[in-house]
Amino acid sequence: MKPLYYKESLITWRFLQICLVLVLLNESNSNQFDPHVLPKYGPFFEGWYIRITESHSPVRFGLLFGHVIPEDASSVTPRVLATILYKTCQDGNCPLKSIDAFFNFSSVSITAKGHRVTKDPDDESPANFEWVASSNTSMAIFKVVNDSTYFDFKLNGARLSGKVGRHIPWGPHGEGPEGPFIEHFPLPLSWFVYSLRSQIVHYEFQDPTTGIVWRSDNAVVHLEKNWGKSFPKAWIWAQGTSDVAYVALSGGLVTIATVDVLAYLIGYRNFAKNLSVNFQPINSVTVSNHNGCRGYANLTVTSVLHKLILNMTTNINQLSDCLYGPMKNGFTKACVESYDANIEAVLYKKHLIDGFVEVDHQFILKTGLEFGGEYVCRNMCRPTVP
Repeated sequence: MKPLYYKESLITWRFLQICLVLVLLNESNSNQFDPHVLPKYGPFFEGWYIRITESHSPVRFGLLFGHVIPEDASSVTPRVLATILYKTCQDGNCPLKSIDAFFNFSSVSITAKGHRVTKDPDDESPANFEWVASSNTSMAIFKVVNDSTYFDFKLNGARLSGKVGRHIPWGPHGEGPEGPFIEHFPLPLSWFVYSLRSQIVHYEFQDPTTGIVWRSDNAVVHLEKNWGKSFPKAWIWAQGTSDVAYVALSGGLVTIATVDVLAYLIGYRNFAKNLSVNFQPINSVTVSNHNGCRGYANLTVTSVLHKLILNMTTNINQLSDCLYGPMKNGFTKACVESYDANIEAVLYKKHLIDGFVEVDHQFILKTGLEFGGEYVCRNMCRPTVP
């Protein structure tokens, strides 16, 4: 009888072989930010997320929106959601707030290049699409064209609108965190970062209920997209940038063929030192230590050439209430998030004689940190219908 590690190694080798074939057949520049064709039957979800950060201001804003094709066609769980996330105070006990709006699927218009979506993103053309949803009390417009991004979300009286400049891609050929090997593999969900840190052209936030009005043209924006069957059963997400450094990660327990697999996608950049390092499950090993009740997540990820240590912490009083996430039958309460986390990042490079040698050490403030599913403190964000 073969030992267990032999079987796992064989599965990993077969996985690599399949990925290699897919890459050779589909090698091209990548852009998965455009919408996918909606399947007739679920489960399927597709969602976009942007995060706006000003380095010398207490304010932070975000948008998330998307749609779900439920596994159960009779499900009454909301299928279309748009959310404004905002943090406008400096108090250490001031949590991230959210303003949610739900829409009927019949009120949603999704177009690519000005037409109905009839094919999935082609991995070559630049992003060019529009997502629009409307109701009696709310409206959400998100548009990408000519390397500019426009958004105008009016949700239950509050409004966040603006324009974002050219995108800064994850990789030199437009590939996302999954890289050319994993990107075309039929996984239960996918994560794509469209822009690391686009410059805002202008944006404005208004909330008549609180009297808050904020206008600015001095911020950077992170843009990303998720799609697949459902968010995983447990996950951690983080993103942050400083004047020189950038880090983004997403991972947790991903269920593949009824087996829960711990998998992380991680990217680290130092623009001043021209450092760009990516970690995927097929090229690295990740060790995680996290506690949603105490507000920390520590990761050590090691590949053949690099090792990255990420120590991420947040004041638990700055975590949001439960936010909505796309699950198999619609949007339900699924995660908590902070826009005031801190990340200590230490990058090492492998040398033949000295082993791993430190090449960069950065502290990134005002980062986003999210605990989802079973990683939320006491699993308090159990699926609920609003």
